[in-house]
Formats: sequence, structure tokens, C-alpha cells
Amino acid sequence: MVATNEYERINSIWVKAEKEGTIYLSNQELISAFRKLYLKAMKKGWKKKILITSGNRQTWYKSSKRAFMINPKSTNDYHGLKDVTHSVSHWCHYTLHPNDKPHSDNQFWLELMLTNYAYEKKWHLGTLKKRTSCN
Repeated sequence: MVATNEYERINSIWVKAEKEGTIYLSNQELISAFRKLYLKAMKKGWKKKILITSGNRQTWYKSSKRAFMINPKSTNDYHGLKDVTHSVSHWCHYTLHPNDKPHSDNQFWLELMLTNYAYEKKWHLGTLKKRTSCN
């Protein structure tokens, strides 16, 4: 089991990202981030819907809608890109290791890998924004 202080490695990346830019991305950027994080973790693309939600709802898969629901302003301590990365790591971990506990070593290393990936790709600096061409 990963020691609680090990999670400081993940949290320190998000603190650094917020100092450099923002983790509060647009809805479209969060959807793009989800797709890229899922592909990185699972080595295959997400085939189901991804929907934006609001209010007192968590970012998580909703089987009744057959969609992964993203709440950009989630009510927990995680918001925006941090919330999507955390949720994707748990969902992929659950899929890859169904018999593991939610905060096992496997989940920690997956979340750390995805957090580093998002940071290195500079998504907090707006690199996920769609580019529009000017004629």
C-alpha cells in the first residue's frame, strides 16, 4: 500500500501547474484530456460518449447514460484537469485491476504516470485548445 505522503508527489505537480497556468480548462479541453489520458492508460481509445455535467455530480462513468460524465466544477477537492486525471486513473485502474483496492500501488503509479503526462504535455498552459485557421 502506498504511503499517504507519496500522494504529495502527485499533488506537488498540480500545485506547480496552477502556478504556471490553470487546471480549469474549457469543456472541450476536458473532453480532449479525457480521451488522451484514457488512450495513454488503456492503449486503446474510448468508444462511448463523454458528457459534461454540473451541480452536485462527480466526474465518473454513468452506466445508465453509457457515458463518462465530466463535471468541470466538481464539488469535491478536485477540479478541472486534476479531477479528470484522478477520475480516469481510478476508472482505468478499476478496469485493468478489478480485484485491487481503489488506492492500491497500481492505482497510485497509474495516477502519477497520467499526472506527469498531462503536465509534460503542458495542458495547463492551453495546449489542448483547438487551433482555428485565419484566412
